[in-house]
Amino acid sequence: MKIRILYEDDELIAVHKPAGMTIYPEAGAGADVQTQLKQRFRGAILPVHRLDRGTCGIVVFAREVQWAQKLQRLFLKRQTAKVYWAVVGGEWEGGARTLREPLRSKEGEEQSAVTRVRPRGVYRAKPDFSASWLEIEPETGRFHQIRKHLKGVGSPILGDPQYGKKPWNEWVARHWRVSRPLLSAVGLEFQHPRTLRPLRLESQPDPDFLRALQLFEMIQIN
Repeated sequence: MKIRILYEDDELIAVHKPAGMTIYPEAGAGADVQTQLKQRFRGAILPVHRLDRGTCGIVVFAREVQWAQKLQRLFLKRQTAKVYWAVVGGEWEGGARTLREPLRSKEGEEQSAVTRVRPRGVYRAKPDFSASWLEIEPETGRFHQIRKHLKGVGSPILGDPQYGKKPWNEWVARHWRVSRPLLSAVGLEFQHPRTLRPLRLESQPDPDFLRALQLFEMIQIN
């Protein structure tokens, strides 16, 4: 597995993380992004935020502690705009929606959570299977927020071993050859920590994700 460099300068590096890689070294996890970057660049390589191992997409690293601290504050204060694509089981109902169900932290504390969802496509394999391609913008950054919110409305992400439905996961493993959550961070916008100018990053999902999307019919939303 290899990362793709999306953007680099003296302050930060943005990459596309393939599904299956961790952000930093973890026991028994195999390849990680931080180690690959350290092999290519001199100096500090500091993760600013994270993606789950099974999720692919955009990840940002800082090249000095001061830039890491500034970027981390942007994420904590919700001063970033994130866009994800997800493929979920079933046909999405209700068009564009905002999910506001509170979520519980690891410590059991109830937290507000807001996730905006817009359908982009639908796939039907009658009579026993259908799926929806969603564009998602989380306004908050709770633990597993997207995965939990989608499960909560009966549309779990396909391939998700923790929050998904086993029959649906088995179907996509058999027919689409996908055995990980179909979730990808495809867009990220924030203020550059030094220049203070808006920086917009975009990335395409991994090949297995793109193969699945080729099967979808686009949905037109007025």
